[in-house]
Amino acid sequence: NFTHGALWSDAILRITPENANILTESVLFYTLSLVHSIYNTDVVADEKDDNLISSLKSYIDVHYRETDLSISKLSQIFSYSEKYLSAFFKKNMNIRFTEYLNKLRVQYATALMSEGNCKISQISVMCGYRDPMYFSKVFKRHKGYTPTEYIKNHSGGNNKCD
Repeated sequence: NFTHGALWSDAILRITPENANILTESVLFYTLSLVHSIYNTDVVADEKDDNLISSLKSYIDVHYRETDLSISKLSQIFSYSEKYLSAFFKKNMNIRFTEYLNKLRVQYATALMSEGNCKISQISVMCGYRDPMYFSKVFKRHKGYTPTEYIKNHSGGNNKCD
């Protein structure tokens, strides 16, 4: 029964000036191989993370107006846990999922309001909100004023919204 220590001590005793260069080259090669495999693992992980964040963003950018879009739905679609996706999104985007989603929705709402032909209750649904009061709260948090105030300040007098 040899242990790893015994094998190493036996190998060390067999080092001679003639085989020291070969041993040094072998150790160097082995060390470089380890570094290379660790680096490649990190690169593959980084590429996988980049692909996931790109896929998440693409999906959200297309579906942000859907009222049922949530971290739960994304976890089902992408086969990750809600907790993992939430943390992953925050880490890689530097913003929480809900804030990113609300930002997109508010941007779309301002575009609709500038067209001037919809009611705020309609705009809220068109942007993915089920509750117009919640929409107004989110809008005010992002823009600093309510949707009604936004319309009054940006309509130029030709807005038909409520």
